[in-house]
Amino acid sequence: MDKFNVNEEQRDLLGKLIREKRLEKGLSQGQLAYKTGINNADIHRLEKGDKKKINPYYLRRVAEALDLDYKILYKMVDYLDEENTSQNLVNPLGITVIELPVYGAASAGGGAINMGNVVRKESFILLQGETMPKGAFAVEVSGDSMYPTLLDGDIAVVDPDCHDLDLNDEICLVTYEGQEYIKRVSDNENFINLMSDNSNRTIYKDIIILKTEDTDFKCHGIVVESKRKHKKTKKSL
Repeated sequence: MDKFNVNEEQRDLLGKLIREKRLEKGLSQGQLAYKTGINNADIHRLEKGDKKKINPYYLRRVAEALDLDYKILYKMVDYLDEENTSQNLVNPLGITVIELPVYGAASAGGGAINMGNVVRKESFILLQGETMPKGAFAVEVSGDSMYPTLLDGDIAVVDPDCHDLDLNDEICLVTYEGQEYIKRVSDNENFINLMSDNSNRTIYKDIIILKTEDTDFKCHGIVVESKRKHKKTKKSL
């Protein structure tokens, strides 16, 4: 079964597709497990991208339960190459895979981000009718300041078209005093409050910016989506 090892990126894309098609059909994970005869825990791991070895027989049963062509799922995890995939089956679901540049990583706990360089590309799957904002880019979260909304290791997608928008209560990528942060913005009459979602206020204090200050505050964009990269259980903060 070694030949059925699936890499992390492929598992994430496959899991997102299966989850979205399951929800479209109004099925719970338990109901999908019942329809396929696959263990409920395995369905959960498959959707989360945690199942490193994927039995092609199981994958075909999932496809049938979701009214998908199994060859599309096989192609996503390299069980079929281009020569073995009929041209009529190349993309019947309107699936698009795009790559976004990923900038830096947040410093542990503080929420600060190094925007100096593109460190890699990250793939995202779009189903038919879905779009990605023009000029969108991604940043990697490293730390717990935005827990539970964003976890350590998440990839946050940023829409740079935030000008003329109401930023109140939005999670934004901002610059303040030469440092970039991912914070929830509270835009008040006299000040801007940069807040962490983490409830531990002893560690994660608000950053208050008076509007009368001469600062370099700038919003680079609104976080519109996140992709879970590292799965971990939070015990206590």
